[in-house]
Amino acid sequence: MNARLPAACIAMLCLVSRAGAADSVPFPGHQPGDEAAVLAVVDQFMTAISTNDLELMASLQLPDGVTYRARPAEGGGVEVISTPNSYWVQPERADGRARIERYWSPTVLVRGHIAVVWTPYEFWLDGKRSHCGIDTFDLMKMDGSWRVANSGERKCFARCSNPPRPTRRHPHHHRPAAHQERGRRADRLG
Repeated sequence: MNARLPAACIAMLCLVSRAGAADSVPFPGHQPGDEAAVLAVVDQFMTAISTNDLELMASLQLPDGVTYRARPAEGGGVEVISTPNSYWVQPERADGRARIERYWSPTVLVRGHIAVVWTPYEFWLDGKRSHCGIDTFDLMKMDGSWRVANSGERKCFARCSNPPRPTRRHPHHHRPAAHQERGRRADRLG
């Protein structure tokens, strides 16, 4: 009977180690480099916003998705507005106004054909900071390409701090001249 005890222990250890190995196996469809591919789509999406490129935006999002915008409501609380993705690419949206939206420090989660990006952002309109907040993007991988299914933003108008200098260079990271100077001063002081 004592001879069977070591064999039983070895068998149990094998079962326990296999159970833990299941967690380390990538989810079917998750490929190395998916995080970079997801961020590349978000980069292109921000470029489309910043350049008012409605065709590019349409190619990067699902038309039946929704953008949810949460912002401070008059009298307190939060107002949530939903807008279909198809609204953002209507020709009348090409109004010629100068927009810049940039993000930093994204958190990216990918599992199979679904991804989520959560990131702080700032938005400039006609050369002035309009607001800052948090952006979220839900992406789906369809026919081998990532597309924005839904997005959300939490707008903040009063508590915007100077964002860090970008560590990744993207077209949407360019700041208006006045903000660039403030950023350089802050970098020298900090």
